[in-house]
Amino acid sequence: KDCDTIFCNPPYSEFEEWTAKIIRESRARGIYLIIPERWRKSETIKQAISRLNAPARLDRDGKEEVVQVIGHADFHHAERNARAKVDILFINKEWTKQESGFDAMFDELFGMPDDNYNKYETDFKEAAERENKLKAELAAGKNKVEILCDGYNAARDELFRHFKTICDLDPDVLKSIGVHKEAVKEALKKKFYGLKNLYWESAFDCLEEITSRLTSKSREKMLDKFAALKTVDFTPSNLYAMIIWVIKNYNQYAEDQLIELFYALSSTENVRNYVSNKRVFEEYRSRWGQPRSTHYTLDYRIVCTTYALPDGDKYRDVPAATELQRMLARRIGDVCTVANNLGFPVGTLDVPRFHGEIGNALGKDGKKLFEFRAYKNRNIHIKFSIELMKALNVAAAQRLGWIRKPEDIKAEFTPEMADGAEKYFDRFNRCAIDINRAATLLLPA
Repeated sequence: KDCDTIFCNPPYSEFEEWTAKIIRESRARGIYLIIPERWRKSETIKQAISRLNAPARLDRDGKEEVVQVIGHADFHHAERNARAKVDILFINKEWTKQESGFDAMFDELFGMPDDNYNKYETDFKEAAERENKLKAELAAGKNKVEILCDGYNAARDELFRHFKTICDLDPDVLKSIGVHKEAVKEALKKKFYGLKNLYWESAFDCLEEITSRLTSKSREKMLDKFAALKTVDFTPSNLYAMIIWVIKNYNQYAEDQLIELFYALSSTENVRNYVSNKRVFEEYRSRWGQPRSTHYTLDYRIVCTTYALPDGDKYRDVPAATELQRMLARRIGDVCTVANNLGFPVGTLDVPRFHGEIGNALGKDGKKLFEFRAYKNRNIHIKFSIELMKALNVAAAQRLGWIRKPEDIKAEFTPEMADGAEKYFDRFNRCAIDINRAATLLLPA
């Protein structure tokens, strides 16, 4: 309501709410209030004053001030004696740049963002909030399929309810505020697909025991293919189908990434030919990255050149410490992933910040699995534990068909690599994840 002056002596038990509401929502030139002097400590009133977009300086005599204390009083000798000490305030709203009381009421009740808000930032925050809420629900429950499907159905129904409410409004009202049918339809479609993607990705995250066994490159490949699966409806039967799909792809990716790492570590300085292999190792590499030579083992001391650090900032010769850590975490993290798949789980990974410093990967038993150094020429030197390198050599040789049985290890490997390596024959297959075991990841314990 438009008015010139408002006077209020509110109930002192509720004066904060009364005062804040009058300041926020009134459309008047001036406001007179008689309120307890403790109003100065009220956060509610301070926030209301701050919305006036003017300095809240308190000066008894300064008429230009927005908030003025023009008097003090008490009720010690009043008809109804009370201990309250009060200030008499005058709030001059003519000096403010505030919106009208109607605007303030609308903003408070409807909670819609301003026209100049950052849409992408808002969408990101909303998505993050939904994701965190869903993760909390999944962590608290046992039957993840049931939690995911119930949550998806409830969120979808709520979404449709909101849009149905919009459509129930008078068409003339919608038209007058610029809401058109096509805009509503497109907004609903976008929200719906965003919701479905959120739940499919959350289901994928529940298979962390599987996805954590993939290198960064393999994980990206699987996620690219997984994107096509998200177009189907989010139902229990489709969730189970997704589990089988991930498992089948995992076994192939795990094998490919093992061979890819083995070839990436292969260079003249790092290889030792099989006993029956008299050929000279050739540095030639095909478009897939394999050297032309075959039938060799890797030494446990490796100088990485083809698996070296990627280029950093093109404007700097050497990446900054944080950039070095980021690149090392990715490269060495992939080595840790393959080690885990071979039955050597990494418990602690210490990534150095500067070139030439030693980093360590320790197993869950505290024993060193390998150490590494990064150099300014972007090479990485790695010293593996002899047992981990035996396991890698045996697994790669099996996958590549270079050995057929455990006896071939002793006959072909160098004595240092052959000693006790028979126990790693078929180790890679034993560490693979089967479908029945993986299905329990989304089912009740």
